[in-house]
Amino acid sequence: MSNPKKKRGTAVEVKVRDYLRAELGQPGIDRQPLRGARDEGDLRGLVVRGCECVVEVKAKRDMRPSLLAEYRRQTLVERENAGAGVGVLVMWRYNHPAADAVAHVTLRDLTRLVPVEDLEPPALAWADRHWVRMTLEELCLLITDYD
Repeated sequence: MSNPKKKRGTAVEVKVRDYLRAELGQPGIDRQPLRGARDEGDLRGLVVRGCECVVEVKAKRDMRPSLLAEYRRQTLVERENAGAGVGVLVMWRYNHPAADAVAHVTLRDLTRLVPVEDLEPPALAWADRHWVRMTLEELCLLITDYD
């Protein structure tokens, strides 16, 4: 692999995949091939409460608000492309363990990860515009506590 950024991105995806596999006991979580405009996330195979999750992994040192907004939009598109119920954006933190990566999910998707009362469609639309941010370790604890 001659592209250093792609090599670094692959290494980060593998670290996140391995962490999720170990913490959640789900060996089926794996990296996905590139699919161009119909990309379906970087990681698939994560299932929570019967709901398939798509994980988009980003390793960017300089994070501007506009770039974060684009990555969040991309995560939602890839969730739809995959026909998955949940999209998770994982932002890698350099020189930190995988547990310290920051996971972003919409409130809508969070309601699919933890047991809450069903939301009506207008509330789902609102919830899909607001994001929750936590470390990857905290996300795994939420999933295992309520799974």
